[in-house]
Amino acid sequence: MKKVFVFIFLLFPVFSVLEAQTCDEGIIHEIDQIKQEIETMLINASTMNVALETGESLLVFYIDGQMIKISVENQDPYLSAELFFRDGFIRHIAEDVQEKKELNRNYYYFNEDRLVCYQNEKTSDYKNPDFYAAAEKKWLINIERYLLAIQ
Repeated sequence: MKKVFVFIFLLFPVFSVLEAQTCDEGIIHEIDQIKQEIETMLINASTMNVALETGESLLVFYIDGQMIKISVENQDPYLSAELFFRDGFIRHIAEDVQEKKELNRNYYYFNEDRLVCYQNEKTSDYKNPDFYAAAEKKWLINIERYLLAIQ
């Protein structure tokens, strides 16, 4: 009986880490509303095009001098992404990437520059903490590159 309790006790931290990395519907709804508001504002936004040495092209959207969205396009490797910002923080990213001749759409939800949900339209919520850490790091590095390019 002691072995069962020890085994359950050892597994509990693993389950709690996975639970922490699942998507909270309330937060997702809030971020989706922010994304929708930004999309509505785009009609009145001013824009700027920036070409990066990496081959990526950026289309940056501003309202009253504040950046609200960056659209990213790259041909090799193929990437199309929309990054939505509010109050200086990344809030939502939708990306289309080509992986093994297949086009995949991924969704990233951020709260104060922390990835709080990572989904794929085919596999739903990624529950692996390593996927979350890698995705968060990848996008925060890319965002930093983009922000430096548009200054």
